[in-house]
Amino acid sequence: MAPKLEKPATDLVWPPKFPSPKVEVTAAEDWWILAAMNSRSDPWDLIVYNFQTRDCNEVNWCLHHLLGCRRTTQNGRNYEFGTPCTQKQYLYIPNPAWQPPSSADDDAWELVRSVLNTATVKGLYASVGEFGLSISPHDFSRICDLINTKRIAVRFDRHHPHAAEYVSASDTIILSELTRTAINRSMIVHEAVHASFDDRRSQGVYARVIQEECFCYIVQMLYLQKVLGGTWPSH
Repeated sequence: MAPKLEKPATDLVWPPKFPSPKVEVTAAEDWWILAAMNSRSDPWDLIVYNFQTRDCNEVNWCLHHLLGCRRTTQNGRNYEFGTPCTQKQYLYIPNPAWQPPSSADDDAWELVRSVLNTATVKGLYASVGEFGLSISPHDFSRICDLINTKRIAVRFDRHHPHAAEYVSASDTIILSELTRTAINRSMIVHEAVHASFDDRRSQGVYARVIQEECFCYIVQMLYLQKVLGGTWPSH
């Protein structure tokens, strides 16, 4: 029996987004040993950190294509470290403070992804020429790609003080609610505009904080106008 391989459904970020120093792995280690060596009780923490998946077939794909694994377990269902292999094998060990995404985080990611990957959002265009502020379909497509590939992370925190917030320091969108009301969806669009400005800073696009915030509200209102038309809520 040969391991089943499935390419990850979500484009893989490899090395991981915030990689720690890599460690070489051999036949002397397995996921359980590596977890114990790094004060982790669950080996899936290391798997999710490196490969961003909990699907065994996708993990096998990553081991085969990224680490060059050819050695299989005794039952032949999975790959393991060691020879035969096509290259030296390395994995990344997360910072002790790192925690894998929860199921609620996954739900938040799906919500953000579903809101932004729509023709309505990808068709938005706004510009305030006097201040050099703009957002285009290309910019939204770029943010969608970063969300889809989890280069921009999404987290759920029911105790967060805002319904949605983009945190530039960690490239993360935080949601405190998972409802799909028009208002909550518009807040996701608002934060996506913040993410776009953050992404474009590397290209020399800068905006004052207050100007950027006001512009995000303009785009948020444009989105609401498109989805609600003349049926705006009374509150």
